Amino acid sequence: MLWLAVTWNWQAAFVAIGAIGFVWLAAWMKAYRSPEEPRLSAEEAALIRSDQEPPARTLNVPWQSLLRYREAWAFCIGKMLTDPVW
Repeated sequence: MLWLAVTWNWQAAFVAIGAIGFVWLAAWMKAYRSPEEPRLSAEEAALIRSDQEPPARTLNVPWQSLLRYREAWAFCIGKMLTDPVW
């Protein structure tokens, strides 16, 4: 896309990348098929559905207990430094 930006301008490069995204979306929508569609055999559909993740358990951990770990401090400091940027 550098060639496109140099030849025309940087706005044209953004428009071209966006257009490529829409072309990719159209191709994906045409190619994607849901497992419920009749293209799959019953065995294949059962195999897909059997690989479900179990529901996540939530742990009740007090926040104060996490401050004893250096890893938690590293994470907190990194978050405090980078989150204002976003």
